[in-house]
Amino acid sequence: MFNELQLLPPNHLDTAIILNNLAVCLHCTGKLVEAFELYKVSLKIFEEKVGLNHPRPILVKRNLTKAQDKYMKEYIFTLITNLLVSNLLHRS
Repeated sequence: MFNELQLLPPNHLDTAIILNNLAVCLHCTGKLVEAFELYKVSLKIFEEKVGLNHPRPILVKRNLTKAQDKYMKEYIFTLITNLLVSNLLHRS
C-alpha cells in the first residue's frame, strides 16, 4: 500500500481511501494516536474533493469518532486504575 501512495497525488481520492484503511488497521491494533492523524488527512482530502455530505467523509468521521471514544475510555480506565493502585499502596 505504501508504494501505491507514492504513485498517487497526495490529494487523490484513492489516497484518502488508502489512508482511511490504514487508519482502521492502526485503530484495530490499538495505535490510536497514529490512526487519528491518518483519519484527519483522509477526511481533509474527502472534504476537499467530494464535500461533507458524501458517504466517504461521513464514514471517516465515524471511524475517527470511534477511535477518539476508544482512546478516552482507555485513558479514563488507566487513570482510575492508577488511582486505585496508588490508594491501595498508600494504605499498606
